[in-house]
Amino acid sequence: MTRDRRGYTLLELMVCLPLATLLIVGAGSSVYIASKASVQDTERIARREGAFVAHRLAQDLREATSFAVHSDQAAEFSVPDRDSDGVPETLRYAWSGTAGDPLTLCVNGSAPASLLPQVYQFHLDYVTKTAVPSPHAEEEVKLISHDDAPGGSLKDFKVDTGHPCAQYLLPTLPQGASKWSLSCVRLMAKTDAGTDGVVRLNITTATPQGKPSTTILSSATFREVDLGSAYAWVDVRLPKIENLDIGQGVCVVLKAESGGGGVAKIAFEENGAPMTPSTSWMTSGNGGATWTNAVDHQDMRFFAFGDFDAAPVERSFIIGTRGSLQVSATAELSGFATSILNAPEIE
Repeated sequence: MTRDRRGYTLLELMVCLPLATLLIVGAGSSVYIASKASVQDTERIARREGAFVAHRLAQDLREATSFAVHSDQAAEFSVPDRDSDGVPETLRYAWSGTAGDPLTLCVNGSAPASLLPQVYQFHLDYVTKTAVPSPHAEEEVKLISHDDAPGGSLKDFKVDTGHPCAQYLLPTLPQGASKWSLSCVRLMAKTDAGTDGVVRLNITTATPQGKPSTTILSSATFREVDLGSAYAWVDVRLPKIENLDIGQGVCVVLKAESGGGGVAKIAFEENGAPMTPSTSWMTSGNGGATWTNAVDHQDMRFFAFGDFDAAPVERSFIIGTRGSLQVSATAELSGFATSILNAPEIE
């Protein structure tokens, strides 16, 4: 009769134990190798994402047109319109400086969005250049103008012996300017259907109310016969007025010197948005003895040309950036660099 087996013989145990040990060691090795591969895969993915973000940042910086912030751990700057609304976009890349915190991006003031969930180092350097522009002395430039503001109404004014018109102007000049000069006025004019008129353009000092005074600084004339039947720009060159103080405005006065009836029509505009600052229009019904109040919602259509003396002011521009990024505690620093096409000026 066969007896039931209730256990293992010593020989069986001696054979099985080494085999079991080999199996356990093999399984442990497999787990270790698999876990290490998983870590390597995670770091490889992180490095790939870091490289993508670094490339994106470099491309955005390349298109920067101005900077609001340019520190070693944040850059806030404008780029040309990207959503077809006619308004530049504002981008802000930033890192807190704490290892393990995310690198974030804000677009047009939105809440920060995480680009990389964990960053261990992030640093930006800016390549700058400085320049000292030459003063504008002896170089005729546009000093101030007004022409066809959005939403404005274009009108005309008939100049005759009893009805002159005037435009007050005070140029806004660059930092460092000390004196300015006036040499040419461009205005929009047409004939009043005559050919015998002569228009005199006087440049006068301005009263505290911004009206023409009796002090004439320079003067020139143009003829009605040289004007067309449609509005066109007319350049009136003047004996140059020099060394006007930086806060000293003047008045351009147009009056009939000779001719019957109206001698010209002068174009002006009202209620544009915006009108030009530090300018105003006025008229007279008694040959210039008195003037209407200067109003800033009306302006002659004009350009004033001249020059100004300015002390050289050193200016700084960002022409490129360099950066470094580390996406994990064990990953190597990766670097990136780009030139900035528009070389925006910085304060």
